[in-house]
This record gives sequence, C-alpha cells and structure tokens, in this order.
Amino acid sequence: MRPGDRGAYRESVEQEIIDLPLDTVVNPHWETGMSGSIRVGLEHLMARSDTQGAKRIMLDHAAQLVELPAPQAAQDIDTLADYARLQNSELGLRGMQ
Repeated sequence: MRPGDRGAYRESVEQEIIDLPLDTVVNPHWETGMSGSIRVGLEHLMARSDTQGAKRIMLDHAAQLVELPAPQAAQDIDTLADYARLQNSELGLRGMQ
C-alpha cells in the first residue's frame, strides 16, 4: 500500500490529534475532494445518539472556537427535519455552495 492510499496526510494528522478526546472518521474516498470528507463527517454526526449534534461539541469547546462571518451558517441543523426545513427555506443550500 502506498502512503497516499490511506488518505492525504492521514498518518501525520492522526499523530497530531492522537491525544485529543475526539472521534476520528475516515473518508475512504478522500481523493474525490473535501466535500466527500465533510459529508462523511456530517453522516457521523447525524448518527450520534444525542440530538445536540455539532452544537454540543461547540459548546463543550467554546474557548477554542474562532468566529467567521458566514450568514448561511445561522441555520441550526441537528436532525433530518432541520435539514429538510433548510432545503425548503429561502436560503436553502444555495448559500452553502
């Protein structure tokens, strides 16, 4: 197996985060681009048993957050119903592309 077969920089990233209390999710199709990795991460979040999703993670690590201007991110998406509501909203997913 060549080093790149396991994902771009996967081994070096794993070494940097090995001591952090987090779940690691690997995109087996990393070569298709970042959107696929984001999709795999979102699917992992949606599979979590709690309904807090990313909001809970952000609250737990509030001191480490950096605020960026992104008005399209104002929608809170914790459930499939939230996602459907976003798709049907005026903003929709157009603002996230």
